[in-house]
Amino acid sequence: MLHLASAHLEVNAPASTFESVNVGATADLVQASAEAQVKRFVHTSSVGIYGHVADPPAAENSPKSPGSLYERTKLAGEESALGLARSVGLDLVVLRPAWVYGPGCPRTAKLVRALNETRFFYVGAGENLRHPVHVDDMLDAYLLTLNAGPEVAGRAYNIAGPRFMPLREMVETFAQALGVPPPRRSIPRPIAWMAGFGAEITFGLARREPPFSRRSLAFFSNDNAFETTAARRDLGFVPRVDFEEGVKITLDRG
Repeated sequence: MLHLASAHLEVNAPASTFESVNVGATADLVQASAEAQVKRFVHTSSVGIYGHVADPPAAENSPKSPGSLYERTKLAGEESALGLARSVGLDLVVLRPAWVYGPGCPRTAKLVRALNETRFFYVGAGENLRHPVHVDDMLDAYLLTLNAGPEVAGRAYNIAGPRFMPLREMVETFAQALGVPPPRRSIPRPIAWMAGFGAEITFGLARREPPFSRRSLAFFSNDNAFETTAARRDLGFVPRVDFEEGVKITLDRG
């Protein structure tokens, strides 16, 4: 069984929504799966639980420093799922995906639109690290985990692409594939923080999701780079889609 549901991009959702979905509902699903004698439960966590990676790349036992409500509840949900699974005897494995991109991904589509419409701008220098993983590799990771031996039960694994890179390189690779000029505009982080705060309030009053928020700043500030040795060793996970190829596949598939 694969568990991927979560409260994620809902900026103006109350804390109770994130807690009930990412923690409470996950625990309920683990309990129900144990009662149904599910053979293997694969829980989708997030590398967001590490927060900013101060000493990249982060391994599975690296310090956890979640910043946003989403990240904090994902860590709480992961810990709850692992603990409950041990108590009820459920075979459960945790996967922590990095920045998944590809066709059908709303975040990827938003980046592509912003580049095509020359609306993209950096917050800061764009030198923070990102670690993209193509959706095809992510699907491989799920299949490998479902079929791995019993020795992986109770463990957590980082799932990321072949390499990490500065944000600017990632964005410029998309721009080159789209045939548009690479973005050059940048604004200071304090100004972006105030703009995000204002957007949250304004769009929140209108009961709409803001196009930009304070949470968006993590994309421009946090270093996200991850060690995947454990997944390679235990699951046989070897990401096969390099980033340039993945961007081309993404744009070709629309």
